Amino acid sequence: MKSKIVRRAGILGVVAATVAGAVVAVSSGSAEGTQAQFGAPAQAFGVEYDASHVYVQHGQLPAFIKSWEATFGGTDNGQNVFGITPTPSKALASIIHSPVGLLAAYDYQTPVPFPFGSEQTGFGVKDPDEAVKVAHRAGATVPVSAWTGPVGREAVVRFPGGFSSQIWKQFDMSGFTPLTTQPEFRVYLSEDTVNAFLASYLRFTGGTVISDVRNADGGEIGAPGTTYHRVRIKTPFGNTVVLANNGDWNYPYGRDTTGYTVSDVNATVAKATASGATVLSGPYRSKDRTSVLLQFPGGYVAEVHDGVFH
Repeated sequence: MKSKIVRRAGILGVVAATVAGAVVAVSSGSAEGTQAQFGAPAQAFGVEYDASHVYVQHGQLPAFIKSWEATFGGTDNGQNVFGITPTPSKALASIIHSPVGLLAAYDYQTPVPFPFGSEQTGFGVKDPDEAVKVAHRAGATVPVSAWTGPVGREAVVRFPGGFSSQIWKQFDMSGFTPLTTQPEFRVYLSEDTVNAFLASYLRFTGGTVISDVRNADGGEIGAPGTTYHRVRIKTPFGNTVVLANNGDWNYPYGRDTTGYTVSDVNATVAKATASGATVLSGPYRSKDRTSVLLQFPGGYVAEVHDGVFH
C-alpha cells in the first residue's frame, strides 16, 4: 500500500464545489438551506433498531451465534426459516440482541437472490415508503423497491460509492433493547466518491460530520507508515465511519462492515478466540484507540475497538 495524503479540501473546510457545499450545509444542520431544498431526512426508530447484516457460511449459524454471544453477551430469538426476499428464497435467520449492537444473521438454504448479500445494514425507519422517497431526493438509488415480507415492510437503498442498507419496519417493533455502546458502520470508498456519498448519506440520515481527517494513521487499516482519509459521522441511525483511499486496501480490510466498541479490547479478543473466532489483524494502538479485526465462525469479519467516537 502506498503512502498517501489526500490533497482535497475536507468538508469541514472551505469547499467551493456545489456538492461539497451541500454536505457542509447538511452537516451543520442548516434547516434554511438543506431541509428547504431536500426535505426532512428519513425518520429513524433509534440505534437499537439498526442491524448489521451477517451472511454466514452454510451450516455455520449456530456456531456463529454461540461465539458471538460468548464474546459480547446478549440473546437471540432462535433460528427460523423464512422467505425474506421479494422473490422466492429461504433463509435460516436469527436476530441477535447484543449490548454492542443488533445483528440480523442469515444462513441461506437457497441461492441468495441478487442484490441481497451486498447490503451491510438494516436501518429501522418509521415509514419505509417515505424513506424510499427520501432516498431518491438524497441522490441514492433503490435497487429493491418496498415490499411487504413476513414480518414487515422493507426496501433496499444504495448510496453513491456502493454502500447499501435495507430499510425496514416490522409489524411489531417491541422487544428491541437499548445498547451499552453504539456500533460504527464502516463504509469503504474510493476517494473520488466521498463527496457524493456524504452529500447523499447526510441528507438521508440527517447526520452530522464530527471529524474529517485526511491523513489518518494507516496502521488503523493494516498499513502502518501510510495515511488514509477518515470521516466520522453521527446520525440518528448510529455512528458511521467512512474510510477512503485509491483502492489499495490490505486484506482483510474492506471485508469488515461494522466496528464494535468495547471497554477492554484484549479481554474481548480472549473471549472471542476462546469461542472459535480468529484474529485477522491487530491489535493496533493508534492515537485515540486500540483496534483489532476478528473473524467469527461462519466468516463474519468484525472490527473491535475501544476509545471514544470523535
